Amino acid sequence: MSDVESKLEKYLEDTGKVLEELSVCGALAAGRGEISDVLRLARSYFQDAQHFQRSGEHLVGLVAVVYCSGLLDALRTLGLVSYRWRGEVEG
Repeated sequence: MSDVESKLEKYLEDTGKVLEELSVCGALAAGRGEISDVLRLARSYFQDAQHFQRSGEHLVGLVAVVYCSGLLDALRTLGLVSYRWRGEVEG
C-alpha cells in the first residue's frame, strides 16, 4: 500500500467517525440552515473521497477528504459544531 493510499484510508476512517458523532452547538437555531449547507457539502466531499478510493484515484480521494475535514474544522473553530478527532484530548 502506498503512502497516499494509507493516508487516504486513515483520513476516511477518522473523518467518517467525526461525521457520525459531531453535534451542532446549542442555541444556533438562526444559523442552522447555513450550518446544514456546509455539513452537506462536507459529506459530499467525503462521499467523493470514498468513490475515488474505490476507483483507485487515491490522490484525488485524499484531496477530497482533506477538504471535507477542513470544512469541519472551520465549523468547529467558529463554535458551530462540536467533535474531537481521534487521539485529540479535551481541553
